[in-house]
Amino acid sequence: MSVDTYFKQSIPENSTWLYRAVIRDERGEPVPAETLTYLVVTLYRMTDAGPVIINNCDHQNILNTGRGTVDTSGNLEITFVPNDNPIGGSATTEVEEHLALIEWKFDGGSKHGRHRIRFTVKNLDYVPL
Repeated sequence: MSVDTYFKQSIPENSTWLYRAVIRDERGEPVPAETLTYLVVTLYRMTDAGPVIINNCDHQNILNTGRGTVDTSGNLEITFVPNDNPIGGSATTEVEEHLALIEWKFDGGSKHGRHRIRFTVKNLDYVPL
């Protein structure tokens, strides 16, 4: 898995979407769920004052619980829910960049990996939850 994934298409604000990837080790080999000891996601947007956590998603466990699943071949799926994709800046902001940092540990916690997803959320002008 590369360090960053950039989505070319914007996510509509307050929408559900699915992210898929393969968790890999330092050699590029898939890391199966049974060897993972830790898998979390942090969802945030950057401001001049620093990162702002979105929807209280700060080091949230996704190791086959809640919004995340990993199979025996290292295939990862994360479901982002509507509250994960708000427009947090100005009401006139057309698009806003959000980031999701995925972190994992494997081989008894002795090895670590990180991956960042960069995506934009499209302001649809008026979208009540």
